[in-house]
Amino acid sequence: MVRERIQPDRIPLPWRRLAISMVAAAFVTTACSGSAAAPSTASVASSRPSIAPTAAAVPSPTISSTAPSFQPSARAEPTPIPIWTGLAEWVPGAPGHCDHPSPCRFTAGTYQTYGRWAFLPGLTMDIPDGWNSTEQDAGEFNLQNPDFPEGSGLFFWRDVIPVEPDGTHITTVPSTVAGITSWLSANHRLRVSDPMKVVIGKGLDTTTMVVDVPDGTVNKDHVCADIAPKAACFPILTDPAHWDGAWTVVSGESSRYYLADIGPASDRHLLVVAVVAQADPATERLRLERAVAPILDSLDVSRVTFN
Repeated sequence: MVRERIQPDRIPLPWRRLAISMVAAAFVTTACSGSAAAPSTASVASSRPSIAPTAAAVPSPTISSTAPSFQPSARAEPTPIPIWTGLAEWVPGAPGHCDHPSPCRFTAGTYQTYGRWAFLPGLTMDIPDGWNSTEQDAGEFNLQNPDFPEGSGLFFWRDVIPVEPDGTHITTVPSTVAGITSWLSANHRLRVSDPMKVVIGKGLDTTTMVVDVPDGTVNKDHVCADIAPKAACFPILTDPAHWDGAWTVVSGESSRYYLADIGPASDRHLLVVAVVAQADPATERLRLERAVAPILDSLDVSRVTFN
């Protein structure tokens, strides 16, 4: 039950993920609370977004590897707090370099993914108090809450394609809402609810469905037995550009997926938002859906750039 990511300087994660290093470590591990010692000014870009409270602020329409502008304006919108990735994008007082040893911990506020290796730089949402993240990079952004069992959470992915139980990529299925929805619904190893159209966040058209592993499914992943002897699990999706493995579904969990095609007509991408619940999944998924509702209601992809 491993999903490996092709990202520089990432620390191995338990459960379904294992990072692999592609380059020498370029970042330093820091606490994500904003209280870590600041790096030298020689190694940090001179321009940085400010997260100081303002009466009104509007972020720049795009986010890049250079520090964005967060200047006050007449519009009464909160200034998004950047969730940075690498040392070059370090922002004093802001959460960043999220990983398992040092998860980013959030207080209530409006946040935005930021940095060269960020997940869809510019993705903006309101995060309530008490949530944390163990990953914010080009391959995934996730949010967990200690009120829920380990493995439960809100996961953001992009441009995924399906895989066979042995992990072989299925390249004939397009990475679109229609392509992935059709493949999931036709997969006899899954129990998938009827897809429904729903608008979430700031006008984001999505297709949503509940995905489970039905009782009696034959185990396809030997690692699964190490976690739960009677569980069945197998991979279903991968991001071929950023993962070196696949996302594995497990009996005893329940997930709701939201799929959206985003970006201009000339550069469309697939966004997947997964609400994944462990332990008594039927009850826990509904409870988790209520908990993530404020996050999904605020989701804004209008500032997203594609890295």
